[in-house]
Amino acid sequence: VVKQAGTLPNCVQLHKSYQVSWEIFGPQITIQLTGQVAEDEYMAFGLSGSSERSQMEGADVTVAYMDGARGFATDYNVTAKAP
Repeated sequence: VVKQAGTLPNCVQLHKSYQVSWEIFGPQITIQLTGQVAEDEYMAFGLSGSSERSQMEGADVTVAYMDGARGFATDYNVTAKAP
């Protein structure tokens, strides 16, 4: 289990080595991913492309990974389903 003293008021343990924390302030949402990933692994989190239901198409997704000692996060907008 990841033990991290976060600064954001809301936190959910999604997996034994993966947490998502967030804070909503007016129209702004701040999201923090905390996890333990090997160099050949990644973690990702996204917001649905629909306000009515879970939907990948139109979703805003961040994929985070390690390259050596450096961490990276890349933002994606899902525009279509894979064939």
